[in-house]
Amino acid sequence: MKLIILFAICLSFIQCTSKTSEDEPYTFDKVRQISLQNMEYPDIIGIGMQLVQIDSLLIINDFHGDSLLNVYDPGRHTIKKRLISKGSGPDDMVSPLDINLCNDKLYILSRPLFKFAYIPKDQVLAPHPQMHGHTQLPQMSDRFLPLNDSLFVFSGMWKQRYALYQKHKADSLRTFGDYPAFWPEEKDIPAMVKAMFHQCEMVKHPKKNLFASASNYVLDIFSFDPTGKELPLLKFRKKLGNYEYTFSSEEMISAKRKETSDPRVLRICCSEKYLYLLREVKDNENQMEICIIDWEGKPVELLKADKRITTLIIHEAQHKGFCLADDPECMLYSFKI
Repeated sequence: MKLIILFAICLSFIQCTSKTSEDEPYTFDKVRQISLQNMEYPDIIGIGMQLVQIDSLLIINDFHGDSLLNVYDPGRHTIKKRLISKGSGPDDMVSPLDINLCNDKLYILSRPLFKFAYIPKDQVLAPHPQMHGHTQLPQMSDRFLPLNDSLFVFSGMWKQRYALYQKHKADSLRTFGDYPAFWPEEKDIPAMVKAMFHQCEMVKHPKKNLFASASNYVLDIFSFDPTGKELPLLKFRKKLGNYEYTFSSEEMISAKRKETSDPRVLRICCSEKYLYLLREVKDNENQMEICIIDWEGKPVELLKADKRITTLIIHEAQHKGFCLADDPECMLYSFKI
């Protein structure tokens, strides 16, 4: 009897410890300052939204400008190509865009138009690159992630947090995943308000059937079936900071975080080994932190930057990162990792 009671107590302790771990933001034993090196970008960047690397080239997703994607050669410090005209033509789009590279395709989503297409990677520098696979998505769609050339995950205004979409299959959109409820009052808040507050960005593991999603305050890691027969399975969830928000669920849905909330995570990128979460610094809006997490959700290292980084990518093999930062104008930098 004593052995059974002792086992029950130990089990209870383990469960409590596990819950507390998920509810507590990350802390890091290893902290390092990084130095950002200006890359001498030859033009003005309006509002840099994303960076994507194709071989030795960087694709800059710029909110402003007549061309929304600029192809930059960092070795020669030149802009090799300008892609995607702003407008309403067949191959035009409206910013902001969401872009992702998968296999040999650069996928592009016009978030306001819910318009989705791709450019073959080997046509990025062609004289007249053409967009293919034009698809009109449901108007509740927002950010997206290609898991392969026929399977995609979308975030948006769903009753569940994510949607799985299989290309070339009519009515294939299936929703999955619960919205976070780390704030005690959140369990009674309408799903559409949670969708507004927990907007996320997603990245896929370069080789494994895993993807991660980060909103301002929550990290999710999923495994997925590449055939799309089964819905993705949540492997790990972590609160990234304490938060509260006010909201309206009447005619216009809105959600606004309270000033007492912790600094936000604004971006996520990844490598084969790690996830990189770009986080604000408390009481200093001109600095940022990069939280390095492994694919099991364990903290590795915290990098500190003395500029306001807005987006980043990591080239692990070169031990290098690239980022856009406001200084005060948007500039392109590199840094060592």
